[in-house]
Amino acid sequence: MSVRTNIATIFLTMALVSLAGAMTTLINNQGSIEYPFWCFAFFFILLRIKMYFDDLKIFKAVTRIRWGIVLGISSWFFWVLSAANIGCIQSSALMLAVAISLATCALLYTCKVGGFTRKHFCWCGFNIIYIILLGVLSAIPDSSLLCKAGLLIAGIAIALLDFRCSGSLAAIDDLN
Repeated sequence: MSVRTNIATIFLTMALVSLAGAMTTLINNQGSIEYPFWCFAFFFILLRIKMYFDDLKIFKAVTRIRWGIVLGISSWFFWVLSAANIGCIQSSALMLAVAISLATCALLYTCKVGGFTRKHFCWCGFNIIYIILLGVLSAIPDSSLLCKAGLLIAGIAIALLDFRCSGSLAAIDDLN
């Protein structure tokens, strides 16, 4: 098995674990979940799928850059922690901000070695927006449901724009 195949297998496994954690919380809290939770769960899953496709692109080209891979896998660890705590939006958002910060460091490191493109700057820009949005979201008290919902709807819109601008779904074609 090639290094790229091993990395893709690790990332796919971690993505499934993240989604399983999110789905477990959804099932356990059935009937007592407020609107911001559904927005956060949708935002989380949308962002996880987008980041998965972006990671495939990055690590397909840079399998020799060890520190970039270590930072990327560390990011995935915090994704799993965020999914496990998805029932508490504040702590889950904070862990997700850490995960995206680590992913951005991995991106910057791999680009430093392999060269920056317009797409890399786009990814970094959107990641900074996500980090700020999640940092603000983690600081908002639980009683501010409308504020949380508004931020999450903005986050979903930003993630959809990110899908469009960064060409994340093109990674599917690149796998063939």
